[in-house]
Amino acid sequence: MPIIIPNHIHIKMTSNLRLPQRIKPNKIIFTDTLPEGMSVTSSNIRLYNTDGNLVTATKGNINIVGQSITYSLSNKEIEA
Repeated sequence: MPIIIPNHIHIKMTSNLRLPQRIKPNKIIFTDTLPEGMSVTSSNIRLYNTDGNLVTATKGNINIVGQSITYSLSNKEIEA
């Protein structure tokens, strides 16, 4: 699931969690550090599914401290 921030695209490893699997994560956390001089607000962060569609589920916890971003997906985002 890529996280899209204007002028900054962060792509993480993906997997299709909708397929039947033996193990399903109960928590997914993305972390990133923006380049110097770039800033972002939580309202600018978008989560896209592996098919390129925007995930519209309730956002999880987004924590921004300086250039560091931590995004903990909500259960609905994990299931989307």
